[in-house]
Amino acid sequence: MSADLTGDIDARRLGILERDIEQIKSDQERIIDALEELGQDDGDAAATSEELTPCTAWVEQATEDDWAHLMDWADWLAQTYDATAQSLFPCWPRHPGIVEDLAGLKLSWEHATSTAADSQWSRTEALAYWHDRYLPGFIARLTQFHGSRGCSTRHEERRARPMETDRDAAVVYATGEPAEAAR
Repeated sequence: MSADLTGDIDARRLGILERDIEQIKSDQERIIDALEELGQDDGDAAATSEELTPCTAWVEQATEDDWAHLMDWADWLAQTYDATAQSLFPCWPRHPGIVEDLAGLKLSWEHATSTAADSQWSRTEALAYWHDRYLPGFIARLTQFHGSRGCSTRHEERRARPMETDRDAAVVYATGEPAEAAR
């Protein structure tokens, strides 16, 4: 290969790298702007997500307004999507798992329809993803995991057995010693 040809290839590679670096810088600036905008957002979605603490159920932290917004949104969801209407029964507030799942679905929908979605994809792409991923998953969980199948004509109380993690077994597994020795 001649020196001129090698120089041309290196110059093209350098040009491509410089364009890539500029694109990365531009993307970083857009992400920073979106994060700053998200931090300044006073909307209900931001307030609700900031108020939630780990390992605390939405139902334990939700205000009367949070419940009203979730119920309005659930009614809209059932009126808009036939598959949801066939699986989301009016007694859904009596099923903690459905409430948690629905609150998460609403939060993901709010994100997909907000300007914050623009930081990762366009809003159109984010909403398409929500329809492809989140909504079908929610509908499947309604019928498979939440135990509301019997509620199609009237609410049927069904309690899952209480579960508490065997913390002593976790200590033994993590340390190789009996729980009392690890304390």
